[in-house]
Amino acid sequence: MASVSVDPAIIKRTQNTLGKLINAPALTEKHLNRPPVQFIQDIAKAITKKTNFLNGLYSDMELTSDYLQENRENKTLFIKKLVTAAQVSAICFSPNGQKLGICVDRVVQLYDDLGELRDRFATKPIDFKYERSSYVVTDMAFSPDSTALAVAQSDNIVFVYNVTTLIWLPDEQLIFGLADGKIRSGNVKKNKSHTLFTGEQYAVALTANVSRKAILSGHSDGAICRFIIEDEGTGDKSGLIVRHSCPPCALVWSAHGIVVGGCDRRVVVYSKDGGILQQFDYSHEPTAHGFGVGICDPT
Repeated sequence: MASVSVDPAIIKRTQNTLGKLINAPALTEKHLNRPPVQFIQDIAKAITKKTNFLNGLYSDMELTSDYLQENRENKTLFIKKLVTAAQVSAICFSPNGQKLGICVDRVVQLYDDLGELRDRFATKPIDFKYERSSYVVTDMAFSPDSTALAVAQSDNIVFVYNVTTLIWLPDEQLIFGLADGKIRSGNVKKNKSHTLFTGEQYAVALTANVSRKAILSGHSDGAICRFIIEDEGTGDKSGLIVRHSCPPCALVWSAHGIVVGGCDRRVVVYSKDGGILQQFDYSHEPTAHGFGVGICDPT
């Protein structure tokens, strides 16, 4: 099939806009003249290599150019996997068990304890001079009294929305992770924050134990770290617990263990010391997708 050149004006416009968000692969004229799905494949490979974020979502064969060559079905499946993995960006339960918040495409949806949609609202960028597509919602958490919702965004801001219906701990502590690996604690009333500790790679997930006196952070290199906020006399120490096989985007700390899921389509339950208690492997299921977020019912 003869190749079709892209209009140079479109290439220039793409470099001036998308180029601000994508560093690898470089948006050269050669790359932008490639078929669209192959270019998306290039981006997926670059993201996986640089951040390990999509590790396990695609097989080695699916990341080869031959896989997409003249095969419409493979192209469709490739895009569907990427879209499905990016649909739900954050989810959280209110501590009173009466509200569930879900964020899809920068829109927060609030459900009651019967699963009925009660409210929805669009999030906003850090400044209105930026387009809505300039950021994504990375995490959400309800306040301890279930009356307010904090929304963390990739444009380095946390908005707090009051609702009638990150992790937010008692005594007004709002815990949030940053792209540089830092885990910080913010005081909502004083509008001040400080660093609890710094991981080696950017933070992808946070969760607290049942008593809300210790937290776990998941990082893009698979590291799962524990930080003790208040000593409960359990003998647990702050530090690295275990290194998961992929970024632990779905991270839950229940009374029975640490539940972890990610792009490799596996769910692993670890003990508090990092030993494997149980695991479920869905990587061979043709319709299975990676796990992007997890939450524990507070009741």
